[in-house]
Amino acid sequence: MQQNAASPAVRTITDMTDAQAQDAMKRAIEIDALADAELQEADQMGQQITAAAPGSAPILEAEAMFGSCGQTPTRRPRWRS
Repeated sequence: MQQNAASPAVRTITDMTDAQAQDAMKRAIEIDALADAELQEADQMGQQITAAAPGSAPILEAEAMFGSCGQTPTRRPRWRS
């Protein structure tokens, strides 16, 4: 075997760990995008609160509780073979 050649087992393990690292990076990017969306929603709510009329706190509170329900994606199980 050449000095710089890897055995099939080492190549397989390297490919597997590379695939896991790529998957982790994709998930990190998705989570980061979700955090950005939540921050934008929070900024928008803060602006609404600043401009709100006196006495509208209960309405804003209800909107804050239920307003972002549709923006949270559901995680589907990931089946691996």
